[in-house]
Amino acid sequence: PLAADVARLRPSGTHHGDDEYRSECARRGYAFGPAFQQVQHVWTGDEEALIEIGVPKAIADELDPYCFHPAVLDACFHAFLGLSWTTSSAGAGAGAFVPRAIRRLQLHGRPRSPRLVAVAKPVSRTGSTLVADVRVADPDGRPVADVLGMHLERVASERADDLRDCYYQFSWERRHLRGSKAGSPCALAPTP
Repeated sequence: PLAADVARLRPSGTHHGDDEYRSECARRGYAFGPAFQQVQHVWTGDEEALIEIGVPKAIADELDPYCFHPAVLDACFHAFLGLSWTTSSAGAGAGAFVPRAIRRLQLHGRPRSPRLVAVAKPVSRTGSTLVADVRVADPDGRPVADVLGMHLERVASERADDLRDCYYQFSWERRHLRGSKAGSPCALAPTP
């Protein structure tokens, strides 16, 4: 259970504070804007990572219309960064991992708190890919979301001034959720 993982990792995992986390992100080539700097603590253990998220007030004030605010969901994804710390440091900094696909996103309920925890565990990995499951809960241990089969790929960085490396672009495709009996594509926010 997620609550047991959190209770075990906090006292036994290697702790990385906010400054160390941001320095490591910068070293690996990540540059997150203010709305995406929500990770406050990272604990790493053998083959798992725990992050603690503090949602900034500007985003916390915008939570109501969403089932799960996109910036908060993005912060939960950052748990995979702790997983990359548990791997061999060979090749660290040789490029950033970027999300490519998610097999399943299951929402259990709206976050009730501007503080969340997320635990990431690898499903598989190679030198250039990482597939992980990320489970998210509120501070009381109530499950909020499961991000299953999050597939990440390493993107090599050649030169900082090379135009090809200045951006990464997602291409979203609408798809019917298999087995959902939903008649329309899934939306994370209700439509007015």
